[in-house]
Amino acid sequence: MPPKTYKLPYLNSMKLVLLTVALNLVCAFFFQFSLTNMLRLQMEIDGALSGALTALINTVVIYTIMSRRRAQGIVARQVPLSQGMQKLPASLGGLVVVNVVLFGAVGYGLSALFLRFFAVQILSVPHWLVLKLIFVCVLSAKIIEFVVLRLVQPDWQESYRATAQTKFQDQVRNPLPSGATAIACYKAVAANIAMNIVMGYLMGDVRLQMDQTLVVQPTNSIGMGITGIILGGLTAYLVTSSVLQELPSWHAAWSEEEWARVSATQKGEFWLRLLPHRNIPLRITVCVLSMLVSALILPQLMRIIERPELNFLQFCVLITLYGSVLSKVLASLLVARCTRKDW
Repeated sequence: MPPKTYKLPYLNSMKLVLLTVALNLVCAFFFQFSLTNMLRLQMEIDGALSGALTALINTVVIYTIMSRRRAQGIVARQVPLSQGMQKLPASLGGLVVVNVVLFGAVGYGLSALFLRFFAVQILSVPHWLVLKLIFVCVLSAKIIEFVVLRLVQPDWQESYRATAQTKFQDQVRNPLPSGATAIACYKAVAANIAMNIVMGYLMGDVRLQMDQTLVVQPTNSIGMGITGIILGGLTAYLVTSSVLQELPSWHAAWSEEEWARVSATQKGEFWLRLLPHRNIPLRITVCVLSMLVSALILPQLMRIIERPELNFLQFCVLITLYGSVLSKVLASLLVARCTRKDW
């Protein structure tokens, strides 16, 4: 899997994501407190409600933050222009309505697709809550990027053009799907299929019959643990290499004011100091941590969706999804560590 290109986050959205997750869980306890199990249809409907609620919270908060920045003359250093985004409402009320409807539908579609692909008919409430937490975290991060992209378009910022007093900040991510995204996803799944066939053959889980038929054994929790070690180490190595390769360009582009702003936001993040501030020790630390965490999480994912075994396609899709989330988490961690002044 080729290394990706990572950009600095335009907004530090961690607190907002956590707030969104907390409100979604409160609503879940309020409406489903009397249930012991969740049926597929109930989980699909909840996916739509989670998408709508997440869009409502994120849109209102991000709109407020971006309005304040606009009034202060703070603009993005580089903006992906999009004619489609500029057709969305520029007012708070209109954008809230569009996003609630859009991401409510997205939430339902993704929930239905996931549950049907993995043949999940019923889940206990604790397992469903864990899946809901993961889903809301990922969806919230994407909605935040979507709203930010809308609010940095020229039609919304037109009355605040760059002047001598303009404060330029980080680049803006483009979260919109594209042909390149589809190709990258296809390549990631294909690479995982190829890698797992080779590893399965070496470990005896994949056998070539006399009639040239390839027989692949279902994957259990033990196999997922071994996969976690391999996938965690490989993902950490690729992400670390990509982030460290881009560091010089970030450092060269930042002004002293931006360095001061970043340092101020990280004063309370003492845990970042626990990570090494040299290249090779950081690589080793991140790889080891990623391997250990992945070896623990992947078997638990099978228990959460209450599947004792996964067929080969389900297995490949699950580790592709997990690898995508893991790479984003590692990239955010590395960006936070490597943009400290002690690096």
